[in-house]
Amino acid sequence: MLKNLQEDELEHDDILIILPDAITAKTEANKIILALRGRGIQAHLAGVSSSVDEIFESNSVAIAHIHRAKGNEAPMVYVANSDYCASGPEMIKLRNGLFTAITRSRAWVRLCGYGVGMDKIKAEFDALKQQQFSLHFTLPDKPERQKLRIINRERTASEKARQKQATEGVKDFIELIEKNEMDISALPIEVRKILEQIMGGVAY
Repeated sequence: MLKNLQEDELEHDDILIILPDAITAKTEANKIILALRGRGIQAHLAGVSSSVDEIFESNSVAIAHIHRAKGNEAPMVYVANSDYCASGPEMIKLRNGLFTAITRSRAWVRLCGYGVGMDKIKAEFDALKQQQFSLHFTLPDKPERQKLRIINRERTASEKARQKQATEGVKDFIELIEKNEMDISALPIEVRKILEQIMGGVAY
C-alpha cells in the first residue's frame, strides 16, 4: 500500500480495504489501522472512526466491512482476511461476500490472507489463470444442486447454535475414542452402521 501512495500516484481515498466478516470487522480494523500507522499511513473504519455518512476521506485510507462497502467503489481494493471465505458453513454467503468485495474495485484488487484457507483461495485463482480466466465446471444434477443448497445455505441463529453443539459433541466423542475411554463396539448397531456409511470404512 505504501507503494500505491508513493509510486503508483494513488491518493488515500483511491484505496479501500474490505473485511469480509462484519462481526469481527471492528477488531480486525483496529489491527490494520495500527499496522498502517506504523508505516506512516492514516486509516479509518468507515462509520466508526469516521463520519457515518461517508466512507472515504482525503488523507486517510478507508476500511469497511462487506455490508458497508456495498454500493461503493475504489480504484484499488484490498480484501483483507480473504481466507475467511475459503470454506466452512454458509459457503454461498461466504463466496457471495468475496465476489461482492472483488467487484468494489474499479481497477485493481488484491486478496490478502494466510493459512490453509488462503492456500485454497490462491489455488483456485491459479487454476483460473491457467485456464486463461475461463470457467469450466460440471453442472450438478437437480438432486445434487438441492443438496448443495441445503449444505451451504445461510443458517438461523438457532441452527448455528445446534450445529455448534453437534460439532462439540463429535469432538468429545473422538477424544473419548482416542483416549481409549470409549469402545466403538459399545455403540448401538444403528449408530455404528451410520458411522460406517459416513466414514466409508468399518466402524464395528
